[in-house]
Amino acid sequence: MIRGNKKGFTLIETIIALSIFVMTLLITVNIYLVVHNAQRKVVALQRVQDDVRYLFEAIAQEVRLGDINYEFYNDPIQNMDLYPGAQNITYLAVLNQLHEEIYFRLLPSTSDKAQYCAVNESNDCDPAVDENWENITPDSVEITKLDFLITPSANPYVDVTVESCALTGDQECVDAGLISYRCDVGVTNTCLYYSDGQNFQPKVRILLTANALDSTIPEQSRTINMQTIISSRLYSGKVQNLNYE
Repeated sequence: MIRGNKKGFTLIETIIALSIFVMTLLITVNIYLVVHNAQRKVVALQRVQDDVRYLFEAIAQEVRLGDINYEFYNDPIQNMDLYPGAQNITYLAVLNQLHEEIYFRLLPSTSDKAQYCAVNESNDCDPAVDENWENITPDSVEITKLDFLITPSANPYVDVTVESCALTGDQECVDAGLISYRCDVGVTNTCLYYSDGQNFQPKVRILLTANALDSTIPEQSRTINMQTIISSRLYSGKVQNLNYE
């Protein structure tokens, strides 16, 4: 009998090689899953940030190319005081280039959606009718805060009728339909308005807090706080009322 000089793997060597291969495969798969999950979180967070930026840009475009609708705020029915220190305003009323009324707001019923409405023949943008308003934030984003600070608090390009006040102070200004005015008691005894120093160009500061509802995003990264200041590019003429603080 002739024996050939053939060598092979023993059972122990085969088991060791197989174990090394399995461990290497498990480590590779684990690294892939970690990288994949991290990428999913980044993509989900980026999507939420893009949605919030879209909201900011939608508002910014209307403000830059339009003007603040001061008549809306001075309407006693709305009773929205723009005076600094007053309650935060959650409505933004703008007149676009065609002098059409545009509104943005935080949905009051559930307070989680930013909404948009444009006045036309079939839609008067009644605040009490939610169907008239269009959501501009997706279901994956919850808006918990959307405040607007408008300065000056009254139209600086329109001269107002001087209303005297002294008996009941600021209330006399409100009763006269001058919602955002304050009574200059003891000095002029007339209703004056805040106009942000010498910078009379209307501008809006937006304060926003959004929460991502996607469970793949880490909890500590789900809340997004943003703010910006947008100035109208329209110049409506000579400043008529020079009262300021």
